Amino acid sequence: MNAYVRAICVLNKEGTRREVEFTPGLNIITGESKSGKSALLEIIDYCMGSSRSYIPKGVITNFTYIFVTVFQIGSMNLVLGRKSFDDNGRKQMYVQRSTKEFDINDITLDLFTDEISVSVEEAKMDLEDALGMKVSDMSDNNNKKEGRPSVRSMTSYLFQHQNLIANKFALFYRFDDYYKKEDVIKQFPIFAGWVDQKYYSLLLQLDELEKDKKRNERDRQSYTTAVEKLRGRLIKSFVNYYALIGLQLDEDTPVHTLLQLRKNLPDFTRESYLSEEAERRYFLLKQRLESKRQEKHELDLKIRNLEVSQNYGTGYEYSLNLLKQKGELSKPKKEAYLCPLCGEPHQHINQTMVDLQRSKNWLQEELLGVGEQSQSFTDEIKKLEKKKRILMEEIKEISREIERVEGIFKHLKENKRLDEQIIYYKAKIDSDCDIVESQRSSLAHLSASDFDSDMEAVKRQLSGYNVRVREAEAMTFLNANINRIIGNLDFEEEYRPTKLKFELNTFNLYHEDQKNKTNVYLSEMGSGANWLSCHLSLFLSLLHFFALQPHSVMPSFLFIDQPSQVYFPPLKNEFEVVEFDQVGKDKDVMNVEQMYTTILDEIELIHDTAGYRPQIIVTDHVDHLDLEKYDFETYVRRRWREEKFI
Repeated sequence: MNAYVRAICVLNKEGTRREVEFTPGLNIITGESKSGKSALLEIIDYCMGSSRSYIPKGVITNFTYIFVTVFQIGSMNLVLGRKSFDDNGRKQMYVQRSTKEFDINDITLDLFTDEISVSVEEAKMDLEDALGMKVSDMSDNNNKKEGRPSVRSMTSYLFQHQNLIANKFALFYRFDDYYKKEDVIKQFPIFAGWVDQKYYSLLLQLDELEKDKKRNERDRQSYTTAVEKLRGRLIKSFVNYYALIGLQLDEDTPVHTLLQLRKNLPDFTRESYLSEEAERRYFLLKQRLESKRQEKHELDLKIRNLEVSQNYGTGYEYSLNLLKQKGELSKPKKEAYLCPLCGEPHQHINQTMVDLQRSKNWLQEELLGVGEQSQSFTDEIKKLEKKKRILMEEIKEISREIERVEGIFKHLKENKRLDEQIIYYKAKIDSDCDIVESQRSSLAHLSASDFDSDMEAVKRQLSGYNVRVREAEAMTFLNANINRIIGNLDFEEEYRPTKLKFELNTFNLYHEDQKNKTNVYLSEMGSGANWLSCHLSLFLSLLHFFALQPHSVMPSFLFIDQPSQVYFPPLKNEFEVVEFDQVGKDKDVMNVEQMYTTILDEIELIHDTAGYRPQIIVTDHVDHLDLEKYDFETYVRRRWREEKFI
């Protein structure tokens, strides 16, 4: 996205204005400490909707009534104004769009009226909209509400503060907050322009389909279990009916056959009164009940024997532990004992020590064995208890069935007609069949849902975005670019040839040490120059990468605050102009000049590949550098030595 900072302004309540204008390409603000250089970065951040103000309190905040940042986005100018944080800037901002040729002199107090006043959240959304960020909800198939991506996440790519540019523990702004770091990483595909709102809508749709499919499978399992239970009840009704009319029915008859039999049930005949089928079924049930009770009795004996054995083992383990405790109290104080008279090793005592150690080793092994055996007993008892519970249910069901048959006999003995019993069981069969058919109908409806084909259709649409392929291509580009750029910067020979790698899924940067087959992370590297070179090479590469993405919404600017501090620390940070041709160049000066040359080279390379120059704003102490290929003076926007920002 060809968008950059056009100007930074501050106005006091009388309308007095201080401003700095910028252009595409390199913009240098050079000057002494406490001249207001670093405050420029914080003003941009504040006008981009920061939740609080980090603008240094003092001269600038005492002077300023409204802070202003002007962005040029394509042919449009977007003016963002914000009062000081304690003067309604906490909640409100000013937003003004202008498509005509913009003049910095148009920024006056008269511009900031109630008509263009909006909430901070609305101002951020206006900026996002101007940049072309159309995603409103990032919720995905992990069932997590992500909400709207934010321009605040962009700032991690745009700002390198003076305490960050050569930091060995951190690469990105705001990454000390885990959740903000997570947001920045997740929103990378949006900033790169790879995905849109439809992509996240498809992810949500896929999530809903996957949930529906799982719910369907659970319901199908539930209905299948219910039908199987109902079949047991249905088969008993059929068997009792058939027994009454003197016929026999296979108890393994499938459900669909039973449902067909319902419509063509055989009727009872004169022979039904003479049939002994009911009695035969009664005695079969009694035999089955006795068999199940015998099986339960055998299980009870096995469980009891295992519990007794387990108790023996527990007692044995307790005794062994007592021995172990005694052994710990009586362990030798020395590895070997010598005779106090002759000084020779005392054979008897030393042999006793050896025997004692062997006993301890045996005791340890025995304790381990007892523990394993005890666990084995416990597992086996659990298995038998489960088997017993199932067996008890079967015994109860057979007992209930016997009671039903006995009830039939009782009714017959009380002079009830056989045909009345048959009519009763016919009605029961009808009722049970209706319930089974209802369950089968529900199961058939669930089976008819074609989730797989719908999910495949959504996945095909998602695959069209090629996010994984693009991530792999992005990493290849970034890693190649990082290693190319750092080859021109001050980086220790120990890590050459460089094999730096940046991971998009973690945003970690490390050197792949192929010789020692290990990864050396930034925090493990020595030297501030190494840390500075890593930061610069990574962020120049990211700037280059976003510039090449045709649908990227990332502004094409980078703010670097005091990169030369590594070479000119506080004790010598007031860079003095010297005649280098007379005294020879200091090595640190040469490294700083090479750093600026590398930045300019990358800007020109991006111009050649993307068609426009991205903006890099550098605030620094250094001045009057000899860059050979470039004229340092043409990039200086302000010198704050005799004068300051405020």
